[in-house]
Amino acid sequence: MESGSAMEGSASFEHLTKRKLQDALSSLDQATQYGPHQSPKKPRAPRRERETVSTPALVQLLAASRPLVRPAPVVPASYDPTSLPALLARIASFRLSSYSPKPAALAPPACALLGWTNESGPNRERERVECVTCHRGLLVTPPTQKDGGWAGQLGKRLEAEYAAQLSKDAHEDACPWRMRACARALYRCKIEGRGKLVEELVQAASEAQRKTGGAALADIRLKHPLGDDELANVVEAVQDYLKAKGAAVEVPPPPALVLALFGWTAAATSSATSPVLTCTLCTREVLITSHLPPSPSTSTITTPSTSAAFDVVSQHQHFCPFVDSLPAPSTSSSPAPTPASSSQALRKRNGWQARLDTLTKRPRRASSVVAPGGQFSWPSDGRASADPNKPAVSSDLFC
Repeated sequence: MESGSAMEGSASFEHLTKRKLQDALSSLDQATQYGPHQSPKKPRAPRRERETVSTPALVQLLAASRPLVRPAPVVPASYDPTSLPALLARIASFRLSSYSPKPAALAPPACALLGWTNESGPNRERERVECVTCHRGLLVTPPTQKDGGWAGQLGKRLEAEYAAQLSKDAHEDACPWRMRACARALYRCKIEGRGKLVEELVQAASEAQRKTGGAALADIRLKHPLGDDELANVVEAVQDYLKAKGAAVEVPPPPALVLALFGWTAAATSSATSPVLTCTLCTREVLITSHLPPSPSTSTITTPSTSAAFDVVSQHQHFCPFVDSLPAPSTSSSPAPTPASSSQALRKRNGWQARLDTLTKRPRRASSVVAPGGQFSWPSDGRASADPNKPAVSSDLFC
């Protein structure tokens, strides 16, 4: 019994001794790895960026080394040199009551192309124009008749001075109109081909009929430079185009087509009894009632001959592109005009002629005539026969 107890005690002692020996060796290994005065390394925290302190000199140096990025300039809403509606609105602001007739360089279109308007009112001076963007004003005072008017020496000098001020000097230094104005080609009769022109004429004539009720345009007396054959060719060109296109559109009557050809359409008015004709480019407005034959109730007092015919050319303002255009600046070194350049100038000067040439550029039918009764007819076996399907053209309506 005693020998067994002794053996168990000896085994337990040896086990404890081995464990202590292993612990001692482990401690010795750690001590030799980190040194006598070192401890196990801990994971490092991420380094923080050191804050830099800027000095004025450093800021200037950095700014000079960086590329210069300028902010985009803010364009005023009133500055739109490519907008035709905005240009027409500025032209419409000029009235004879507040702006007297002037040479072409000072006319309403020339001023409007440069950003000027003529705002009339009780507190506005006559002959004063104002920029729509910088709101600077300029008095364009005409010379007196004693000085020869605009045709005199003083008038020509004033015209040149006013033109220079309107172009740049009268604007603010930062005004965008001073740098770029509207192109002169913006104010012209725009023709985009024969088909487009026919559609435009039909639309304008149909709209005029709708706004006037149709009866007024059927009875209006017109004065125009078209001959009977030219008038027949205009209506025929419209008919042929609509037929070839297969459009189910009724051909407007000749009076409405003539008005549309010369740039006239009906304006929307509050009174249906007083329809108004207006030009789409010079913004002139004319009452139709004074150009209509008298009603039967007044026929005993007046006769149809007393109603004045509406002149589709002279009723335009003199600067309207349908009858004229802004002339190019004349120079002493300009070459002599050639027949081709004269023809081009004529077409540019008369917008209605350019329209007429576009419509009737095809060879005319030698057999087309206007019957005395007012209806289009084509000779058959040497005799004229009325065609009820053709629109009527009364010679009494065209003077």
